[in-house]
Amino acid sequence: MKRGLFILLVVLGLNVNAQPPSKWYNRFGGAGIDIGYGVKETYKRHYIVAGSTSSFGYGATDAYLILVDSMGQKVWDKTYGGVMADVAKAVVVNPIDSGFIFTGYTGSIGNGGYDVYLVRTDKNGTIIWQQSFGGLDWDFGNDIIIAPDGNILICGYTFNSKYGKKDGYISKINPNNGSIIWEKKYGDSHDDIFTSIISTTDGFISLCGTRTLDGISNDFWLFKVNLNGDSILSKAVTSFSTNEKCYDFMQDKNNQLVFAGALDTSLAMTGKYTSYLVRTDLSGAFLGSISYTNGATNEDKFSTICNTKNQNEFCMVRKVNQPLYKFNCQPFKTLPDFTYLAATTYGDFDDDEIFNIEMCSDNGYILTGSCKSYDAILEDVYLIKLDSTIYGAQSIVGIKENTNTSYEIEFYYYKNKLYFHNSTLEETTISIYNVTGQLIKEGNTNNASFDPQIQKSGIYFAILKQGARSKKLKFIANIAHD
Repeated sequence: MKRGLFILLVVLGLNVNAQPPSKWYNRFGGAGIDIGYGVKETYKRHYIVAGSTSSFGYGATDAYLILVDSMGQKVWDKTYGGVMADVAKAVVVNPIDSGFIFTGYTGSIGNGGYDVYLVRTDKNGTIIWQQSFGGLDWDFGNDIIIAPDGNILICGYTFNSKYGKKDGYISKINPNNGSIIWEKKYGDSHDDIFTSIISTTDGFISLCGTRTLDGISNDFWLFKVNLNGDSILSKAVTSFSTNEKCYDFMQDKNNQLVFAGALDTSLAMTGKYTSYLVRTDLSGAFLGSISYTNGATNEDKFSTICNTKNQNEFCMVRKVNQPLYKFNCQPFKTLPDFTYLAATTYGDFDDDEIFNIEMCSDNGYILTGSCKSYDAILEDVYLIKLDSTIYGAQSIVGIKENTNTSYEIEFYYYKNKLYFHNSTLEETTISIYNVTGQLIKEGNTNNASFDPQIQKSGIYFAILKQGARSKKLKFIANIAHD
């Protein structure tokens, strides 16, 4: 990350009555692969993260819940599942008891292959009930909401198909005991997937996903049902003869829908995607679209989207390939006409990705995903809290996870200086590079700070060496404000 950061010492210096910082990030995990797929704000401005872990639990992977306080520190974490692979993809706060309900998929419980997994817990993460739904083939839950009538609605997809190879799946569940009220499959003769579900102001339940119309090309898909699961509308909202993938959507404050995903820009549909937004009215009538790219890749996409406090803005997160880096995440704000407002790229030297962004009660945002940077052994749950501005990575506070690992060098940029841990006054070498990889400054110091003497605002890279230890840092220098 552009890591002009006050690390753990700053956080420990705050007293219990201090205001929570408006910006911070943290990572959670162990020696395995740990990923956050969904996040919601809960009581006391805490945050519940749903995902998967291979570091803890019983099986290959377990479904994973983490409750994080307003300072970014872990309150508790719990694992769910059995000896096979189990994953939580999305979570909601239960309005009945402030507990949690998550959906995903399980290989440990059910009829065979993978089944849709649904778990209700109390506010401490203790299971109240758990259920699985599906047939002998694979079934997956992708998203969950509380319906207007108080029941649970799940969407996803199934290989136990009624119409094609994969069908969109939706079910309605009793929150008291997890029993099915109804479940439906929708699709055509090819692959059809629901990725997100919302309750819209037209009185229907709206779903988005990706639909394969001809066995070759994919389109963004809008689908609507009533509370009985009866289909009301099924519409491809894009019409390019190419591949598009829809990951999320939202209804904005003008009662229009905005879909986020990826568009294949290659002539031969070879999988060179660019981030792609589409706007429609509530009935799916096309109103406009735009793509953003700095060079299409097989991973470039808008993975998640949400409203903002401002009626004329909305926010999404882009997976973007950075110079000298791997893939980073980029919160991205626009106006309804898709006019670009602001973006800041987060991540370090390895792959870091966001899967879910949600607006918070303080008008900021909470984001979760996974990171391979920041000394993750394999891959850790990544959690970012932003304020309403989106822009300004250099003011984010990094909260170092409490572990029993050996001493690490803390390294951050603040007000045109680099700071690092150097309690023994060991000689430290600092090398500074610009975005083209050119060495612009190098020096030695026995102090705990270094002045890079940067004269121009921009993105820079620093490498610190203390004896056999080293640390890499990406940071933004903003000369006008530093």
